[in-house]
Amino acid sequence: MNGWPPERGVNSTAIHHLNNGRVVSVTHKAMSDGGWVTMHRDITELHTMQTELAHRAYHDPLTGLPNRNLLYQRLGQAFETLQPDGGFAVLCLDLDGFKAINDSMGHASGDKLLRQVANAAAWSMTFGAPWPMASSSSSTSRSSTSGCRRGNRFGQNG
Repeated sequence: MNGWPPERGVNSTAIHHLNNGRVVSVTHKAMSDGGWVTMHRDITELHTMQTELAHRAYHDPLTGLPNRNLLYQRLGQAFETLQPDGGFAVLCLDLDGFKAINDSMGHASGDKLLRQVANAAAWSMTFGAPWPMASSSSSTSRSSTSGCRRGNRFGQNG
């Protein structure tokens, strides 16, 4: 049943995502005389706010990368679905000397560095290749991200 026509005597609500980006809630309310009342309500703003709040709950506001909450959720899912002969990997990055950068160059510089590292990690996980780093042509600095592959990273749904 796609919500129309409403089943006799049954109340129902359906959410429709329109091609123009709007989101509409359609509610069918059964009446005692056998008819019904249908109400269409534009809930685009509510839907947008809910989506944004859900994203904020699981992503770092500075880098946009998944946060610990999402990591723990995805680790739990990985362990629950782990087959006896299966496995998964977790990539951990540590920025040596980061405190010194924040202390000597300021938090704005530290934030900029974190965003660049986040972009490099996201690039590598998305494209399965080293991030094209414009500031360095050293093969050693570029090869450190070459082990990152797309697979099913914990920040993706599914």
